[in-house]
Amino acid sequence: MSRPFALFSLLVLVTASCSSPARPTSALLLPAPGAGYHLSSASGPLTQDALSVATALPSDTMAAYLRSAGFRSASERVWTSAHDGFVTDAMVEVSDASAAARLVDVAGKTLPGPATSPFTLGVGNGRGFVQTSDVHGQTMFCVIGFFSAGARGFVLTRCTPYPQDTATLTRLSQEQLARAT
Repeated sequence: MSRPFALFSLLVLVTASCSSPARPTSALLLPAPGAGYHLSSASGPLTQDALSVATALPSDTMAAYLRSAGFRSASERVWTSAHDGFVTDAMVEVSDASAAARLVDVAGKTLPGPATSPFTLGVGNGRGFVQTSDVHGQTMFCVIGFFSAGARGFVLTRCTPYPQDTATLTRLSQEQLARAT
């Protein structure tokens, strides 16, 4: 199983079982990624443990970051499309702006490799990554963006069954940053 599909599968399963209904989904998250997407019931608040497995970062790396960053809360929205794959928008609030910016640095040091290539996200301190994976025998093309605003870190992911450029994720990241500032 590829990392993006494993990420999405764990995201849906863990979010459904670990979310806390006491806190509403953050109003800072994007209302929609575009036409043809439907909001998944996996959307909502995330616990620290759920967020540890909900990004492209290895779960132990994300867990270590969250422990050191002063985790306060997290939320996400997950959208699916019958023809266009899925989009996730995750936000974590941590102790301060430097801790939030460190999430971007952790991604920059951890993700580049044979299956994941970096690109310039063009959003604040953001970093982007392109990843190709096999999901149940189907090739999926994922574009992932990490950026921060104040004491909040954001992770946007778009995975499609066809090659995609980085423009859509960059646009979504710009929209997300505008909502956060």
